[in-house]
Amino acid sequence: MNFVFAADKNYLPHFETVLKSVMCYHENVHIFLFINEPLDEEFLQRIGYYMQKRNSRFFYYILSATDLAGLKNNGHITTTTYARYFINRLLPHQKDNRWCYLDIDTIVNGDLTHVFDLMQNPAQHSTAQHSKRILWHSCCQGRIALAA
Repeated sequence: MNFVFAADKNYLPHFETVLKSVMCYHENVHIFLFINEPLDEEFLQRIGYYMQKRNSRFFYYILSATDLAGLKNNGHITTTTYARYFINRLLPHQKDNRWCYLDIDTIVNGDLTHVFDLMQNPAQHSTAQHSKRILWHSCCQGRIALAA
């Protein structure tokens, strides 16, 4: 399973929280973070600890000025917000091309394996309804958006 996040350094504590919530219910996953500046060693060591405990891998991609060229930053919406649009272009090397993009202010409250199964078989409507009960998104009052 591939989980994708985007953040700038101001949101790294939130990323760490959502990461812990994902790792409570999953192992053998790939976690991808799009960020606009390098990560410090202490942060990478903490993340590595979580990943090792759950037999998972962490990757990060530093978005360059070229990647972000032409994107508008209005103070509330930063250019990092647009990182989700780079998923297919920047991460094509994965064998499994199904992605679950989660906002940084999301908390996972259960196993999301069925969400990836749903991406293969969209007819499983009851599974999609169940997904809404195990993700909590602070900005959307419980509503979620999943992307393949």
